[in-house]
Amino acid sequence: MNRSLVILSFFLTSFSLLAEKPLVFDPAHLEEISLEADKISKREISVFSDEKLLEIAYKFYGDEVNVGGKISDESLLKSFKTEHLLMTTHKIFRERYGDIILDKPMWVWNNVGTVFARSLVLYCSSKEYIVLFGTQIPQEGFSGYYTGMDVWDVMLSGRMLSNGTSGNSALVHDYQLGTTSLLKKKETRFYSMDEYTYMIDYGRGNIAKAFYQGIIAPALFVNHDMQSLKTQLKQCGIETIKNMFKKKTQSDFKQSETKRANILEFMEKESN
Repeated sequence: MNRSLVILSFFLTSFSLLAEKPLVFDPAHLEEISLEADKISKREISVFSDEKLLEIAYKFYGDEVNVGGKISDESLLKSFKTEHLLMTTHKIFRERYGDIILDKPMWVWNNVGTVFARSLVLYCSSKEYIVLFGTQIPQEGFSGYYTGMDVWDVMLSGRMLSNGTSGNSALVHDYQLGTTSLLKKKETRFYSMDEYTYMIDYGRGNIAKAFYQGIIAPALFVNHDMQSLKTQLKQCGIETIKNMFKKKTQSDFKQSETKRANILEFMEKESN
């Protein structure tokens, strides 16, 4: 199993070197998406009273509310609003970029540098990826060390603090909605996330080279979460190959019809 994963990673790395295509995403446009998602989500949520919203949230989560442990109304509302924001963000990506964005992505665990975060792959190619990344519960850990790519984290909700190791990089940077963190290749940082902190995670460079540090090694040596590993490799592998043949660039913002997923569809029914 381990050997096959390493071989797959090597194959994708080698294949990516042959795949020369223009970049699709611009960090400035991703900031626009984050602000737009926040505005739309808050507007759609605001038409409901807290009492009605709580009723909708209980219906949406269903039996999950009763599986054990105490869940306060405040926590339930925060989770529901966060999920609505994340699905609104996915919808905006689909509207702007069309079918290069995964229609039915799957949430998985991502574990780099002792941080256990939720991760939703929206796009993957040999040069770029877009992932929704974050946590319901406060987290802190190491950024990871990437020799072949830069990583932008465009804030959607909550708060992230981060700092480097020496000199001026040891300053603590505070990131919230409307701000973006940039982790350049071969740089490392320590960071923390408050509860319900989420971001658009954008990687640019040799994406396949980062598979080992970001996806394979944690599964093999830390959490042994083979389900998340298989899901991420499958989605990224298939999408990378598909996107090699799609002629999208940064200037393409084709609008396309898309179904409202999960919570958005549920909210629409409740408002009628």
